[in-house]
Amino acid sequence: MTQKSYYDHEKIAWRAPEYMKYRRGLLWKVIAVLLLTVSSVLGYLYISWTFSLALVVFALVYSLLDRRDPEIIDVIISDLGVKVGNKKYPFAKIQGFWVIYNPPYVSTLNLRIKGHAITDVEIQLLGQDPSKVRDLLIAKIPEYEGKDESFIDVLLNVLKI
Repeated sequence: MTQKSYYDHEKIAWRAPEYMKYRRGLLWKVIAVLLLTVSSVLGYLYISWTFSLALVVFALVYSLLDRRDPEIIDVIISDLGVKVGNKKYPFAKIQGFWVIYNPPYVSTLNLRIKGHAITDVEIQLLGQDPSKVRDLLIAKIPEYEGKDESFIDVLLNVLKI
């Protein structure tokens, strides 16, 4: 039995996957294999076999990691901070937040965490009312208004990576 902490006294709580897993069809897989093959052959022809080897290793590791389904984790916003799974982020360590809400494509709460390195934590909202989450957080930490998905995030979503 796990011992509850003050982070478990929720104001708002929901369950969400660690990350979004995309369904990829046969066409996506064929294009990926073709790109990998062409890139590897070109690397070999241009006497850059280490590049080809790195591509193949990357593809193997990615395909192995992609087989795992995301865990469903508990997200809790309390008076002390935000708890995502087993990780606790006190409000003092959260530099700011923003909500990206564009259903059905994207619905996330994003936290910018300060520390040794600035880290962005993306939390799936999945049916949670974003205005309730925003209203609760804005009383504790600043909101980055007008912040939208980065070009890289959009590209990764489109490519289903």
